[in-house]
Amino acid sequence: GFRAWSKGRKCIWRQEGVWDVDQKGNPIVLKPDHFSTRKNMPVDFAADYMAPFVDDFSRAMREADPECVIFIEDEPDINPRVRNLDHLKPLVCAAHWYDVMTLLSKHYFEWFTLDRDTQKPVIGRKRIDRLFTRQLAGLKESARLMGGIPTLLGEFGIPFDMNSKQAYQNSDYRPQGKALDRSYRAVEANLLDSTLWNYTADNSN
Repeated sequence: GFRAWSKGRKCIWRQEGVWDVDQKGNPIVLKPDHFSTRKNMPVDFAADYMAPFVDDFSRAMREADPECVIFIEDEPDINPRVRNLDHLKPLVCAAHWYDVMTLLSKHYFEWFTLDRDTQKPVIGRKRIDRLFTRQLAGLKESARLMGGIPTLLGEFGIPFDMNSKQAYQNSDYRPQGKALDRSYRAVEANLLDSTLWNYTADNSN
């Protein structure tokens, strides 16, 4: 029930004519392809939006700090697709990656997960290990295709409040340990540098 727009302002997408309301006050879509086409052509997010943004952002940052390193990430859970960035180096591929099933359910399933690319179930510990290792290998390959830039897994980890926060009451963090270990095995199999999400240096658990 909270407005996203400043007081007295309309929704920017309504101002752009993407939608409006009919005589009964019901919302109606006027431009259903507004976000999927550009200049009457299907949108290529990487080429049409991400690459120009990275270019503009990098140039602006380097006006303030000519030696700064730019970290790049694409859409969540998608390997970076921007290419031809040699003129912007130094750059780092800093994509995020998660065990999607554990992240979304806040529960560790030892024998089961979902393949983020195919949306199909993967059953068996060894199959899951191979899947995660392959996914992170794909991320490293993306960095190679971006001009051989270094890879830093910009964010990965587990929800430490899994299982309805039971560990906070009983101090049994074994499910968290198993889930984090599984993700770390895939990171280590690819010799990736990584940044752990949800880490607090003064946490004593």
